Amino acid sequence: MKHEFTKHCLEQIKRRGITKTDVLEVLQNPDKIIKLDDEVMVYQSLTNVVWLR
Repeated sequence: MKHEFTKHCLEQIKRRGITKTDVLEVLQNPDKIIKLDDEVMVYQSLTNVVWLR
């Protein structure tokens, strides 16, 4: 499946310090999928956790 990144998505990727590759990996192998309605699905995964003190 081909995914298209919206302007909002690209802005959020930059703000969160992640890559398009990170997003595509979650879409392919999510830890959890939440169906919000008939058209919206949320794909979640915990990746690259770094703890700073």
